[in-house]
Amino acid sequence: TGDVYFHVNAYEAYNYNLGSSVPITDADSVLDTPTSYESDTGVIGGNYCVINPVDSSNTSTTTEAGNLVTTLHSTSSIRGSFYVSSGKWYYEVTVNTLENLYLGLAGNGGYAASYSSNDAFGVNNGGDIYKNNVNTGLNSVVLVAGSTFGIAFDADAKKWWIAKDGQWYSANDATASTINVSEVVAGNSGYDFSSLIGDRFAPHFGNSSNPGAKVTVNFGQHGSFKHTPPTGFKALCTQNLSDPDIADGSS
Repeated sequence: TGDVYFHVNAYEAYNYNLGSSVPITDADSVLDTPTSYESDTGVIGGNYCVINPVDSSNTSTTTEAGNLVTTLHSTSSIRGSFYVSSGKWYYEVTVNTLENLYLGLAGNGGYAASYSSNDAFGVNNGGDIYKNNVNTGLNSVVLVAGSTFGIAFDADAKKWWIAKDGQWYSANDATASTINVSEVVAGNSGYDFSSLIGDRFAPHFGNSSNPGAKVTVNFGQHGSFKHTPPTGFKALCTQNLSDPDIADGSS
């Protein structure tokens, strides 16, 4: 309870309330700045997407590590903080604990509800793609613990793809097959999410039963991804967003 005060240097953070120091590792430090920028060497920065703890269906679903880790309660979902209406985007999800996890997208036409609703879809640990808690009959990669899943989506074409440890899979057929990343770049073999109600879309994480599904996400704030994104797909960062029509709403 009360305020917590820290002194931070390059090696450790000192918590004055607890009277102890906590070592800082590379995993504790991520890129995130209030001002978007691109350096002379091409490095970008700005505000990055995180998991949004208030865009969740259950208060027992928690976040930690700067909202880059979430543990999902049974029959629940949570969403990312960025809803985008256009562009090609990529992020990675490492599965810490599987349970009955779902990974997909949510539209702004609904709200966080059950594991693949409201106005959301996701692939589960059987490779089945569910939309609004109904099996679509389509299949993609089987989710497993310990793997890193790359997720790419095109908000304009309304197509979505998923890769397991760098290998891409189709998501538009009853039987999934491996595909080359060139198919993703060309816009082929992706799940068509045009039936979502909303016109803006955010990362979606769900769990249908057995509380405890846990994932760690990287929307680009770690400076790099574990696997190379498909050509043309960008990190969910303010620097990569289109300039607003009204730059300053106060003027």
